Amino acid sequence: DDLGDACDPDDDNDGVLNVNDDCQLEDATGFDADSDGCIDTLDDLPQVIETLPDDVLSDEIENSIVSKIDNAMKSIDKEKDEAAINILQAFINQVEAQRGKKISEETADMLIAYANNVIVEIGTG
Repeated sequence: DDLGDACDPDDDNDGVLNVNDDCQLEDATGFDADSDGCIDTLDDLPQVIETLPDDVLSDEIENSIVSKIDNAMKSIDKEKDEAAINILQAFINQVEAQRGKKISEETADMLIAYANNVIVEIGTG
């Protein structure tokens, strides 16, 4: 844009104002399901889940889906990207199955979008 950074409320033009943007110089447009201004990553997903309120995600489901994320990270560490993607697909299936039950609709939407962003990242990485 034509605004200098001092006058620009959104330095990276990703739609997240600097005051709420944890990654002010990273354009996360289309890859920011949790609206923190950062590109969604597998490493950050457990923290995103652990900070969700209990009324949108039950503890029982939280433990199960975080376990899947841990397994996906282990697959990435072993350079088994396809296995990680399959695990993330299972994560998405579990979230979808619990939508409106043990996971709120809005939280399910965010988690699925986040996981899909990570799958794209793995596939292009």
